[in-house]
Amino acid sequence: MNETDIGNKAEQLAIKYLKKQGYKILETQYHVRPFAEIDIITIHKKDLAFIEVKYRKEYSPSFGETFLMVTKKKQNKIKITAQAFLKENKVKFNNISFDVISITADNLEHIKNAFN
Repeated sequence: MNETDIGNKAEQLAIKYLKKQGYKILETQYHVRPFAEIDIITIHKKDLAFIEVKYRKEYSPSFGETFLMVTKKKQNKIKITAQAFLKENKVKFNNISFDVISITADNLEHIKNAFN
């Protein structure tokens, strides 16, 4: 299985989790070429969430938490891509959050408001 397949599988796990939590999926793999991609865009209780999914085969203390893989540079790219989405779509929402779903072989963690 290549990296793209692994990433897609992780995103499908995240979508399944989000739906169980009552999230409505608006978009997946939304991108502004060549700039950046947002893995999942959702609405939950009138709150809009831009969600980055990160997968690591296993947790290792030497590498740190999986969500730390979302660097400042990546965060900025996600924010700019989110602005493009907001400009392009007329979505009614109360709040916006930038979340990370961190997946390892035996754990899924949803970090809400992981960055602003």
